[in-house]
Amino acid sequence: MVLLKRELYLSDIVSDVVRELSKVNFNGEVFFDMLLTKGLSEHYYNMFFSDRTLDLRSNRLVQSPTNAVVAMSKRYYRTHPELLGRTSLTVRQISYIREWVGAIDG
Repeated sequence: MVLLKRELYLSDIVSDVVRELSKVNFNGEVFFDMLLTKGLSEHYYNMFFSDRTLDLRSNRLVQSPTNAVVAMSKRYYRTHPELLGRTSLTVRQISYIREWVGAIDG
């Protein structure tokens, strides 16, 4: 799963993701958490990675992510609450995210 440390779009990170996944000979489904860009609504996406290529045509919104994916996101943002201050999300969106993530300092 790709979790971003700042507000970015998929097009900003594709080459870095391809490079890192190629290093470990990964093939399979890659999840992207676009929380810092999208807010809580529709922030999980996935694509297939195979033969050192990220299939951009396979990009799709994940409507119902698994509990493991959600738990990973929450744990990441709970550990890195400072990331919420690096977005252009509204105060209300950030407040909702803090509630969703659980008790984090803000």
